[in-house]
Amino acid sequence: MKRIWIWENMPSYVNYIAQDRNGTWNGFREKPHIDEDYLEWDDGRHDAVIISFERMYKWRESLQERP
Repeated sequence: MKRIWIWENMPSYVNYIAQDRNGTWNGFREKPHIDEDYLEWDDGRHDAVIISFERMYKWRESLQERP
């Protein structure tokens, strides 16, 4: 089940949201990919914004794009 985000509450530069293996939700400017070495999402810019902590079972399927 995907988490429902209120995008209007996100900073305007956040275009994608995804959760890392440890449960941290992050916002990204660019579309991230999974970094298999660290088991987390990475957009190459390292400017993710921590949004919340809520562990999900299928974190690899958590990527959501701003509508």
